[in-house]
Amino acid sequence: MVAKFTINSKAITVTANDANKIYGDVDPELTASIEGLVNGDAENLLTYTVTREVGENVGTYEITVSGDEAQGNYTVIYNPGIFTINAKANNGKASVSGTG
Repeated sequence: MVAKFTINSKAITVTANDANKIYGDVDPELTASIEGLVNGDAENLLTYTVTREVGENVGTYEITVSGDEAQGNYTVIYNPGIFTINAKANNGKASVSGTG
């Protein structure tokens, strides 16, 4: 009799790394971290996209990671991150205009 067994895919997690910028600056590169790869598998075997919620005002925006939920021997779980736009520091100079 031949023994039968099932090999299931392994769950891995791809999490968007939190990022930030100063109001008016260019966005930094958005990245993600992968946890759970085994057997020497490299991160480049996964295909995914990292994007952020649209907006340029001071505040927080969601960073999302998306891609195929099944990639090779893995089932992929995607977790969001947070993108923060901070206020630009006042350089101590005030400008006043108008008539008095």
